[in-house]
Amino acid sequence: MSSFFESWNEAALSTLGLFWTAIWAFCLGYIVSSMIEVYVTRETMQQLMGKDGLKAMMLGTLFGFISSSCSFAALSGARALFAKGAGLAPALAFLLSSTNLVIELGIVIAVFLSWQFVVAEYVGGIMLIAFMWLWVRVTAHCIPLEEARKNAQESEGVGCCHHHGDGGERDAEEGTENDLDEEKGGKGEKHEHNEEEEGAGDDSNKENGEKSHEHNKRHPDVNETRPSVCEKLGDIDNLAQVAMQYFMEWSMVWKDVTIGFTVAGIIAAFVPREFFEWLFVGGSNPNFGQLLEQCIVGPVAAVFTFIGSMGNIPLAAVLYSNGVSFAGIIAFIFSDLIVIPVLRVNAKYYGWKMALYIWIMFFTISIVTALILHYVFDAVGALPSDDSVTEVVDRDFFHLDYTFGLNMFFLAISAVLFGWHFKMNGFSFSIGSTTAEMTLFWLAMTSYCWIIGGLFAGLAK
Repeated sequence: MSSFFESWNEAALSTLGLFWTAIWAFCLGYIVSSMIEVYVTRETMQQLMGKDGLKAMMLGTLFGFISSSCSFAALSGARALFAKGAGLAPALAFLLSSTNLVIELGIVIAVFLSWQFVVAEYVGGIMLIAFMWLWVRVTAHCIPLEEARKNAQESEGVGCCHHHGDGGERDAEEGTENDLDEEKGGKGEKHEHNEEEEGAGDDSNKENGEKSHEHNKRHPDVNETRPSVCEKLGDIDNLAQVAMQYFMEWSMVWKDVTIGFTVAGIIAAFVPREFFEWLFVGGSNPNFGQLLEQCIVGPVAAVFTFIGSMGNIPLAAVLYSNGVSFAGIIAFIFSDLIVIPVLRVNAKYYGWKMALYIWIMFFTISIVTALILHYVFDAVGALPSDDSVTEVVDRDFFHLDYTFGLNMFFLAISAVLFGWHFKMNGFSFSIGSTTAEMTLFWLAMTSYCWIIGGLFAGLAK
């Protein structure tokens, strides 16, 4: 019994230690993401993106890069682009880029793994998009495109009618995205609305969509001076929107992050290394057949984690510390878009035929990309060495160093942003409206109880 309490205590300390290591990275990433989300609206993306072709692919990738890393928010964004006329490939490029090329994900990977994994994440993200585009072009004849677009347009219309909760797999989150896009326009959209009212008498015979344009032509002085970048960054309304977006970023991922770190701590403390050596055949130096097996097992394991890309990174660190190969880790990280909740959301957005088509495609290209990256890094002598890997339970997490200083700094900024949000919008909290969301909520609550119990278990050692 004492060994159980010791392992329980190790699991709790590992969970807290892993999270402590990454707090500043999460905060920095979401601050940057929130600022980009506020200053670049989805309407702008939809106007600039074409229906298909290289330009649309590049813009879809770019817009994904500057968007949120939350898988469910990315799903909503891709659905909106597709429903409004973007081609399937550009919309999926946005989705893959949103979950593999975003800044905050690279920061967290650098904290938990190494620079090689960061490079592989970004290079691999571009490869995933290229392979996806090739797959779509080759299989264009068997894609249920019109049916999927009709379903997406119907779900987009329904999603606009809901208010947001705390993120995840539900229509309320779709409302969050749409509400946010309206709010992100900030002062500019309010001014445009006022200008339409001022010019209503002159433009009464114009179509509604042309009012602002015609008014600006008649009154060029309205847009004579545009605010500079510094003025936009310093605008109090825009900063308030950043505070709101920052809160929403955390509200969408806190359950996934909590569960991910808790599971990582439990696996690190309770699962022996021999199990990983049995599951991931060949360890860190496998032959091709063993490497292929690891690249398949990694995504399969990710399917059953039920957590997103950010929550998967501490789990990847645990796998890596237990001898899983570079390719196996990369395949595991790339698999955040094939988890069961994501499959269900895609089925809800596009129908089951398209959802299964996307699932099979993402599963396959994740394996292929991970294999290619492994052999390319091996060929140039850049594979990370497992000699420098320290077991998670053996790491010394808590001491005064740069991590402590960074955490204090970004926690202070987070407190200011959260306080600003609560002052403007009041405090609201929701456990979610769907079975999946409520399940995640109670799993997160169970995780907190487990951590607290594990801390007290240290007294019984």
